Amino acid sequence: MVDRKVIIINSDELFCALGSEKSALLKHNYDLQVHSKSGESEKDIILFFVNSVARDLAQLWKTLERSRPTIVLLNCELSAQTFHEVTQQDLSHLWAVMRVDQIDLFGQNHLQNSLGLLGRLLDAYFSQIELEHYSTALNQVLASTLAELHRARHIHEKIVPVRRQSLKNFEILSKYGAGDSPGGEFFDVAISDGTLAYVHFSSNSYVLNSKALTVFEVWRPTYNGQYSSLDELLKLLSREAIPYQNRGQNKSNDNRPALELCLFQINNKTLEVCGWLFGGFSMISTNGLVFDKKDFPVSPTFADQAYISFKLERGGKLLIISPGVHYNSGGFLNKTPILKFGLENITAPSLKCVNEIFFQLKKGDDSEFYKYDVTATVIEVSQNAIIKI
Repeated sequence: MVDRKVIIINSDELFCALGSEKSALLKHNYDLQVHSKSGESEKDIILFFVNSVARDLAQLWKTLERSRPTIVLLNCELSAQTFHEVTQQDLSHLWAVMRVDQIDLFGQNHLQNSLGLLGRLLDAYFSQIELEHYSTALNQVLASTLAELHRARHIHEKIVPVRRQSLKNFEILSKYGAGDSPGGEFFDVAISDGTLAYVHFSSNSYVLNSKALTVFEVWRPTYNGQYSSLDELLKLLSREAIPYQNRGQNKSNDNRPALELCLFQINNKTLEVCGWLFGGFSMISTNGLVFDKKDFPVSPTFADQAYISFKLERGGKLLIISPGVHYNSGGFLNKTPILKFGLENITAPSLKCVNEIFFQLKKGDDSEFYKYDVTATVIEVSQNAIIKI
């Protein structure tokens, strides 16, 4: 709250002109203080009372420049032309100039009206200062929050710019970029004897994202490498997604599905892959296999339509491109359709492949964040993988 302090120049003359009753009313509503050079804040109102009918205007300008008041209250018999000259002076510190007759300062029978206009003027000034105060505070909070977001982003880039995971027969390398839209992307793997399960989902809701993550963390210890176990996770995630279906599209311009899912498992011994793609995920392998977006909601009802099955090879790679890559790029990287771009780059070293995707996504974009979360993952099969023929 801003202090309602009013510093008065020529206070004795003002109080004398007002009389005791009206002076008491003014003192009741405001913190009135005598003008001095010390202890004044730039936020304080300085009220200059000019009580002379024959004031030398040239001298008045000099006085105003020296004392730098906020409001000038003129108890002078000035013509309209002269008053206009007063109000048009180039005195940037002046906030208002008023004549006594404008506020009926000396009216004997108009106590409520006598100080009403001056009171409203003072209140308006204090309200303006208070708004400026809150605006400054809000800007400081926003600046601090933005600085923290930038700091967190840079720390994230330095600590985990790329995620690498070495498993039996496989090397997994992925890169993630944060977006500033609701929801987000998450991926992880679950390991059971002889089988690797890959779980990657994208959501348009922070709440649904959190629920899906909780489901995965509860399910992961129960994974036994069987297809039925993977099917159970699909059912659990579908159950969480149902209440959010079509909710976001009705309230905003965000047309992303509530939940998109890439869920499959790889048999370590045979390199056989089976699972499902729901939504905007794409998969590309070095042997030329391409699985593009399958626009079905995450549900066992559409499991047959979303089903994928193929086989990897020694030294082969599998590139998984998240929905965020499609949403942020408009379907093209370096003016090339994403699937074709992936096929052209998958044979490069895994790190170079994902870095090229992220470079093309950011080319010509100076913003700190992507519009949507993005993830690119490469699963590479060891040249020395021992597999069952």
